[in-house]
Amino acid sequence: MKMMKGSLMVEAAYILPVIFLSFILGVYMLFYFHDKNILLGAGYETTIVGSQKMKWNEENIEEKMSKFFRDRVRGKMIFFSKPKVTVQCKNNILSVDATVKKRKVILKVHQEKEIKTPEKYIRKKRKIYGK
Repeated sequence: MKMMKGSLMVEAAYILPVIFLSFILGVYMLFYFHDKNILLGAGYETTIVGSQKMKWNEENIEEKMSKFFRDRVRGKMIFFSKPKVTVQCKNNILSVDATVKKRKVILKVHQEKEIKTPEKYIRKKRKIYGK
């Protein structure tokens, strides 16, 4: 009878570390996906605002948009910190690449947006059809 009571303690000693490890792993996964969603959202906002600024021919868009991205992310990330962001404007396409790293875990996000100018199309159509 005494052996039966001790076997529960031995089984618990094997099972509890596995349960604790899976709980910690789940928390880290939540932090990872939380930070990934924040980076994706900030990248999307940056591309939208940057495409509007490119449309109106503003200067130093890359610098302004990288600062805008950092402002959007500041204080919101849990697991990662200090993202490295590069903003490029080429051929009417604005692209934002953000990378964060903590130990061996690397998270990369890429967002791009084509600059649309529907006004030019509408003006051209009005000139042709005289409307």
